[in-house]
Amino acid sequence: MEAETGSSVETGKKANRGTRIALVVFVGGTLVLGTILFLVSQGLLSLQAKQEYCLKPECIEAAAAILSKVNLSVDPCDNFFRFACDGWISNNPIPEDMPSYGVYPWLRHNVDLKLKELLEKSISRRRDTEAIQKAKILYSSCMNETIEKADAKPLLHILRHSPFRWPVLESNIGPEGVWSERKFSLLQTLATFRGQYSNSVFIRLYVSPDDKASNEHILKLDQATLSLAVREDYLDNSTEAKSYRDALYKFMVDTAVLLGANSSRAEHDMKSVLRLEIKIAEIMIPHENRTSEAMYNKMNISELSAMIPQFDWLGYIKKVIDTRLYPHLKDISPSENVVVRVPQYFKDLFRILGSERKKTIANYLVWRMVYSRIPNLSRRFQYRWLEFSRVIQGTTTLLPQWDKCVNFIESALPYVVGKMFVDVYFQE
Repeated sequence: MEAETGSSVETGKKANRGTRIALVVFVGGTLVLGTILFLVSQGLLSLQAKQEYCLKPECIEAAAAILSKVNLSVDPCDNFFRFACDGWISNNPIPEDMPSYGVYPWLRHNVDLKLKELLEKSISRRRDTEAIQKAKILYSSCMNETIEKADAKPLLHILRHSPFRWPVLESNIGPEGVWSERKFSLLQTLATFRGQYSNSVFIRLYVSPDDKASNEHILKLDQATLSLAVREDYLDNSTEAKSYRDALYKFMVDTAVLLGANSSRAEHDMKSVLRLEIKIAEIMIPHENRTSEAMYNKMNISELSAMIPQFDWLGYIKKVIDTRLYPHLKDISPSENVVVRVPQYFKDLFRILGSERKKTIANYLVWRMVYSRIPNLSRRFQYRWLEFSRVIQGTTTLLPQWDKCVNFIESALPYVVGKMFVDVYFQE
C-alpha cells in the first residue's frame, strides 16, 4: 500500500510540472504571435522577404488605363462616382452618332474596328473557310454604294406584293401595289412579317427554356415593341413626350411621301396609325408589373383559343415556326403547351383590333415593316431618319457605313465573325 501511495504522489508532481511548462509555452507563443500581428497591421513588419512589382508592358498599360479613368483630386469618400469616372468621362465624349456612351459601347466599338479590318481582308480560297468567305462577300455587298442608285426600288418591289401592300400609297406605285380590304388577312400579314422579316408586331412569339422546367423548351407569347422605345412616351403629357409623338408622326408622313404617297392622304392616314399605336401602348403591361410569377401563364393552345377566340392561334403558330430549326413542332397540335406572358394584353389587343378599321391596321403593320427597312435604303431616307433620331435620341450624324455593315454581319453570322475574332486576337 505504501509503495503504491508513494508512486502516486511522484506521478502527480510530474503532471503538475508538465502543465505549468505547457501553460508558459502557450502564453509565450500567444504573446509573440500577437506582437507579430500588431507589427504587420501597423505596417512595421512585412511577411514577405521582398515586395515585388509587375513591370511587364501589360501591367503598365493596365495601370495607366485605370489611372486615366479616375480623378485623384476628388476624395472618394465625398464623391466616389467622380473619383472613379471623371477621367473617363472627360476623355470620352458621347459620339455624335450615338445617344449615349459608356465603357461597354467603347469596348464594342474597338471590337468592331478589329472586325472591320478582318472583314476587309482579301478572300483567301486556301486560308478562309467557306463561311468566312461568305461573311466577307456579305460585308463587301453591304459596303457597295450602288444602293444610292437603287434608292427606294428594293422596298417598293416588296410593297407591290401581298401582304405588304401599303394602303396609304393607294395606286401611286402602280396598280399591282393597290391594297384590297377584301383580301386583307391579319393572320397572314402578321405571320409573314414575323416569319420572313423577323418583324414582331402586336405579338411576339418565340421559343425559350420553360421558367419552371429549364431542361425543356416551350413556346412563349408576349407583347411586341412599338415604334418608340418607351411606352410612356405615348402616354405622358410632358413637353418632351409630346415632341417625341410629333416627331414620330412627321416621320411617318414624310416616309410615306418619299415612297410615293400623296401628302394629304399621308397626313390623314398616319394620324389614324398614331392613334392606334397610342391605344396599343395604353394596354401594354408596364415593366414594373412584368414579374416572373405574373408572366408565367402556362396553358395549351386549345385553352388559349378558348380564352381569346378572335384569333387563330394554332394557324398563326404553324405559319411562323421554322420547322427546320424545330422539327418536333412540325405536327404541332392544339394540345401543345405555351406560356402566355400577358393574357390581359392579348384580350385587350383583339378587342381594340376588332373595332378598328382594317385599313388603319394594315397601314400600321406595313409602317412597322417599312420603319425597320429604312437603314437599308438610300441616303435621302437615312437623312430623314436622322432628323427623327435627333429629336428622339439626340444623335447628330449617321452611323458610318462600315460600322453599320459590321453590325449587320455580326447579327447575321455571329458564330462566323466570332471565330474570326477569336482565332486572331485570343492568341495574344
